[in-house]
Amino acid sequence: MFQGLLRMGAAVGAAALTCLLAGCQSNPSAAASAAAGQRAASRPPANALDQRTAAARKARVSAVEYELFVDVLSHDDRYSGEVTIRFELADPSADLTIDFGGGTVQRSVLNGKPIDLDYNGYFLTLPSAALRRGANAVTIAYEHPYDADGTGLHRFVDPEDGLGYLYTYLWPYYANRLFPAFDQPNLKSRISLSVRAPQDWVVVSTGTARTETSGDGSTLWHFTTTPAMSTYVFSLHAGPYRVWEADADGIPMRLMARRSLAPFVAVDEWFDVTRRGLAFYGRYFDIPYPFDKYDQLIVPDFNIGAMENIAAVTFSEGYVQRRPSDRAERERRASTILHEMAHMWFGDLVTHDWWNGLWLNESFATQMAAISATEVTEFTDTWHGFFTTGKQPAYWRDSRVTTHPIEGPVASTADFFNVFDDITYDKGSSVLKQLAHYVGEENYRRGVSRYLKEHAYGTTELADFVAQQQRSAGMDLSRWSAEWLYTSGFNTLGVTTDCADGRLRALTVVQTAPPQHPDLRQHRIDVALYSVDTAGKVLPADTKPASALFLAD
Repeated sequence: MFQGLLRMGAAVGAAALTCLLAGCQSNPSAAASAAAGQRAASRPPANALDQRTAAARKARVSAVEYELFVDVLSHDDRYSGEVTIRFELADPSADLTIDFGGGTVQRSVLNGKPIDLDYNGYFLTLPSAALRRGANAVTIAYEHPYDADGTGLHRFVDPEDGLGYLYTYLWPYYANRLFPAFDQPNLKSRISLSVRAPQDWVVVSTGTARTETSGDGSTLWHFTTTPAMSTYVFSLHAGPYRVWEADADGIPMRLMARRSLAPFVAVDEWFDVTRRGLAFYGRYFDIPYPFDKYDQLIVPDFNIGAMENIAAVTFSEGYVQRRPSDRAERERRASTILHEMAHMWFGDLVTHDWWNGLWLNESFATQMAAISATEVTEFTDTWHGFFTTGKQPAYWRDSRVTTHPIEGPVASTADFFNVFDDITYDKGSSVLKQLAHYVGEENYRRGVSRYLKEHAYGTTELADFVAQQQRSAGMDLSRWSAEWLYTSGFNTLGVTTDCADGRLRALTVVQTAPPQHPDLRQHRIDVALYSVDTAGKVLPADTKPASALFLAD
């Protein structure tokens, strides 16, 4: 997910230096069940999911599958749907909630029996008396108005030609507006989708599709069942989109935009960056692109810059100019394409367990966008922009009284946007850049690859990522993690020199920290020595560059 153009309401901490020298529970299962019962009974009616409720639900529910049908043809102001949710339940002694915001329930069947489920507008409650240990299935027929705020299933009517377009934005807690769901990232599921739509529309989702055309002006789209995935990266986009098709070494690619915008889309450039990125990431992660196709849609009224829906990425129309794009605009577009693409592996294939993991997800994608752009695009000076347009705002944010550690608690989805900031993206990515330098670039890359391979189609916590970095580098990173990820603020590195007879005899690097954030941190830094000739030209000094481990003791 890319935060640029955020309308709702990612290097820093890594201090860099260039010296220019011219001067524990006895019965955990019982405890989990007790917690589950307590939370099911006390979940407040609110448009949010708190972490304790999510954890209690995760302790009881597993092997989730959705069979979903959505009709986007029958009504102009709303859509109808039916979902069957199959799941395993470890403990049926307490009620169980299913998230569903802002819709109406027409009928429901639980374990083969019709039932009137309690619904408060935010979630449905499955009564414990109707649940059973082991396999359960609930079917819910529902309606929901199209969303008009850019979330859920959003509908846009183009003022230029009157054509209507649909797309989803489900991050972090809006999938439950599209269909009733266990809408939390660590309950990964397999989703089978069918959609009834007008015959002249294209419908896009995670999987590939086959279609059936009927005589009533509709087409039924049947999508392949997804691999295990988090609900927030599922998608359903539909409309009379203009579609361009291409191929990236056997990976089918499509790019889409509304028809009135289509003449201004830089299609060839967009596909070129995409091809280069897919090839680079396959090599870097040592994992081929893990999904069946790669679609990208440019959509109107989008709340953020872009969103990493699996195999159906959405972008704001702000990445399209109605004139030739200048270099800065093309670089920004390429960076966002590569950022979202990195998420296909880091974030989609492997996903954070809860929203405190947002920073690692976004920081990593920001870091990888810079690495890949430098390696495979014309924008070889991307690290300069990383510093000037990313790191500098993060320094400013980190100097405010509102700063916070990179890693921190997120009690509820209602608190999500409190950690959606320059610390999340830009300080986090800068610290990951420092980590890569600290452990060695190749060790870092191997650690990332092992992490993705070991946890593919699963969810993780920060400790899982750090463990693979430790293994790869043969280093204990507990101190590094504590210093860089769990404290606020940044350090200043200064240099003192001892010169005599025109020669440098000693150089001392001094680290300081402000009183309000007095933590000193381990750094690995490069020290580059330069001299100035008689004409004032800066020249590398006649010595090899030094790389030093700076310990904060």
